[in-house]
Amino acid sequence: EQIIKPKRRKSCSFERIYFSRGNDIDIYKERKKLGKYLIPQVLNSVNHDFKNTVFSYIPNTAQASYYGMVSGLNEELTKQQTQQILALGTNVSEEALKRIFSTTCRAEMVPIKDAKLRTFISQDSGREDLVAHVYDSVYGVVKTGTDNLVLIDDSIVRGTTLKKSILRIMDRLKPKKIVIV
Repeated sequence: EQIIKPKRRKSCSFERIYFSRGNDIDIYKERKKLGKYLIPQVLNSVNHDFKNTVFSYIPNTAQASYYGMVSGLNEELTKQQTQQILALGTNVSEEALKRIFSTTCRAEMVPIKDAKLRTFISQDSGREDLVAHVYDSVYGVVKTGTDNLVLIDDSIVRGTTLKKSILRIMDRLKPKKIVIV
């Protein structure tokens, strides 16, 4: 027998996203869409320069939005390449096509994370020390001074980690520009 009439359910976005299971298809689709929706701003921030931009994500939650971003980037790259081929008109040579198709979406793993450590659940007093040791990077992927580095991050709780650790570690790679999306 119903005692109290149920109220309208109002989920907290933090609870819904942060504590969702990795196999929740709705969350996965939402995160992929997020990555894809960001493409115009991402490409504008690097002047549509696929050749000199490395695209990556901040592990581990941003992986799904990264897949969406890479999917959208590949669609945009195909548009660019199509326009370049059409601009050649009837003067299409094998060399020209090879040059056009040699530009790819440089999707790489740049930041890496020790999967055993979770900075969000640590006490405030020890968090700063912990975040300094959770992340590192893959060296040699980003060309010093010439490459832009675009990192997608869909975490809603990473403020301290981003500021105190990730940005400093990525800056050591000396990219031309770092874009956090």
